[in-house]
Amino acid sequence: MHVCDVCGAVRRLAVGTPGTQAVYWSLSSWLHTMLADPLLEHSMITAMADAIQAATSPADGVRDWYDGKTFREAVAAGLIDTDTCVALSISMDGFEAWRQRGCQGWPIVVTVLCIQPNQRVKNTAKFVVAVAPGPRQPVSLESFLHPIAEELDKMAQGTIGVKVAGGDTTSVLRAFVLQFRTEMPGGDKLLNAKGCGSIHPGRFRDFTGVRLMRRFCYPLVHPVKKKRRLFRVQGPSAQERSAASLAAAAEEVEASRRAGSTKKAVNDLVVRSGIKGYSYLHAVSPGDKQRYPSLGYL
Repeated sequence: MHVCDVCGAVRRLAVGTPGTQAVYWSLSSWLHTMLADPLLEHSMITAMADAIQAATSPADGVRDWYDGKTFREAVAAGLIDTDTCVALSISMDGFEAWRQRGCQGWPIVVTVLCIQPNQRVKNTAKFVVAVAPGPRQPVSLESFLHPIAEELDKMAQGTIGVKVAGGDTTSVLRAFVLQFRTEMPGGDKLLNAKGCGSIHPGRFRDFTGVRLMRRFCYPLVHPVKKKRRLFRVQGPSAQERSAASLAAAAEEVEASRRAGSTKKAVNDLVVRSGIKGYSYLHAVSPGDKQRYPSLGYL
């Protein structure tokens, strides 16, 4: 990317050096290092083998991440089929170390899920790949996701020639993201959602709020029409947001922008749907689909 996603400013100075630079720590290099370690390799291989076996068996409650619907569908679709596949979790949140000194940032942390639980909580299975510098939240979180998306795209295709500890031959390493974990502002940024500023604030369920003056409220029962129940916490599956519904809402907003609609008209669509437009890893634009074709599983 040669220009900023938000303001269009050129990322490099006239002499060719970056105007501002952020460090990215390679995810694939860390996974290669883990698989080359005898203790970690054995823990990862056995954990993934057990997870695949559990996902191909009838559901028996919820014991760990491998009992989730996302992983079971990935195994059933043949996406995850060997014990050298790696299941990942990505989390991001802001921190403020010293308020008076202004030391703030937004770290992006990757956790290896397919490892024994007693090792999953240690630093060896959790590592920071990037930190968006402060102050406060990043204006464009997507600017810091390009390197990790590029690496995830390559690892979804498969990296051949990976040395696994204790093995005489090389293996193919493939890695997939099964979940994103954030607090509410971070989740809104990742999904490009408007959040509580819209009449449909839920990222997981499609429920409607009530506008009172300049604010939106979300009671279970309509404050005026007492008999009208707005939503249920355990409602029907039709109320769940899906990848298709999120993409449809984003496309509607982006189509309105392309058609030259007024800012107010576009904002009205955003308020009604709760989605501001394309998001980098969830409601992907056609251009990003071509750039990272192997991330379609997300």
